Amino acid sequence: MLTRREMLRSVAVLGMGVASARLLTACGDSAAKGGGAMAGGAKLAMADVSRQTGSKADGGTVARAISGFTVDLYHQLDSVKGNLVCSPYSVAMALAMTLNGARGRTAAEIDKVLNAGPLPAYDDGFGWLDQELESRAGTRTRLDKTHATVGLDTANSLWGQLDTTWEKPFLTTLAGAYGAGMHLVDYQADSDGARSQINTWTADQTHDRIKEIIPAGVLDAMTRLVLVNAIWFKAPWEETFEKTATAPAPFTRGDGSKVQADLMSHSFDQADYTSGTGWKAARLRYVGRELAMAVVVPDDDLATVEEALAGDGLTDLLASFEPTPGLTVEMPRWTFRTATPLNDPLKSLGMPTAFSDSADFSGMTKDEALMIDQVLHQAFIAVDEDGTEAAAATAVVMRTTSSAGGRALTVRADRAFLFVLHDVATGTPLFIGRVDDPTA
Repeated sequence: MLTRREMLRSVAVLGMGVASARLLTACGDSAAKGGGAMAGGAKLAMADVSRQTGSKADGGTVARAISGFTVDLYHQLDSVKGNLVCSPYSVAMALAMTLNGARGRTAAEIDKVLNAGPLPAYDDGFGWLDQELESRAGTRTRLDKTHATVGLDTANSLWGQLDTTWEKPFLTTLAGAYGAGMHLVDYQADSDGARSQINTWTADQTHDRIKEIIPAGVLDAMTRLVLVNAIWFKAPWEETFEKTATAPAPFTRGDGSKVQADLMSHSFDQADYTSGTGWKAARLRYVGRELAMAVVVPDDDLATVEEALAGDGLTDLLASFEPTPGLTVEMPRWTFRTATPLNDPLKSLGMPTAFSDSADFSGMTKDEALMIDQVLHQAFIAVDEDGTEAAAATAVVMRTTSSAGGRALTVRADRAFLFVLHDVATGTPLFIGRVDDPTA
């Protein structure tokens, strides 16, 4: 069966055929231009290559790299006060596509931030990992023989200036490894129209949870390319919380103040537990038991948990859970979203050149010198007795340069805590965040 992304790609190609338009094939000597008319006046240029299966061995390496990037990025978001949710997976995907068009020092800095290593292997690994994660979607059977559906969609797209010549290797790699085609728009004549099309695409991919990844005023006549990743997840718990057990209780925020929150409670037949100095954690599986949420609660201060993530801490934490029948978990319901500009965090992580006039993205196009104008990220999460819905999108805006099992345990998340929505088999974090005030 076709994946959702493959279906969307087929629809796009079919639409072009109906319009008697020629799909761009990356068969020129050095570069390629597009393409046929699409609905709404856009055009699509896509290298005529199939999505590649990628490399499982490299996928494991990429999963570990994303885990490290997750910790690095989370620590850079200290300036975001209160509740926080982000998808470093989405950010890494968007930057990986951007890296394929970077050269020289610009590429070296992005590579170091992502811990990408050799690009062909990183692309192959990311391609395999992305498709492996998408395979987690579908109807799954609980241990009690009931059925439920897991939704997990990821998608990538490029939105480039229509009269710019885009390099063949760039288009080919992004189509083969990331399933991304180049939508051709006219930023010079109608940047707001291009913004509307990008936002519409992103809203569709995230089931309307991220409706405006590009705010008004971001794009202008100097914009040449926007690279977008979108991810959407929705799944019920393997064991749901009984709604009748939810009750008001005090919740301590990060600053020590208290609010009344609705705390869910359940004693799980199937749950996992781990602990460390100053913290304890529960892992709750979603239906099918392939995806899970880790809830990491400090004994006192959330900073203790955040410090424990340093280095390989997150990877080690996600690998340390042990089955603990009878584990009781108490935690609040919450729903919130975070919009996070990432320019400063990414510069601080070590890739300032990409945002400067010295940037080298000649692997994308040789028509003009490009630099990153903004990296925009927005994420949403809702958690209740039934399960979780989460969505995120990342946009890289390019412009021209100016020149213990068996014990009866309780994990009570009644104070500010951290959560990690992740894939169990690969240990890949998909979303990370903190709940500082579930009532906010």
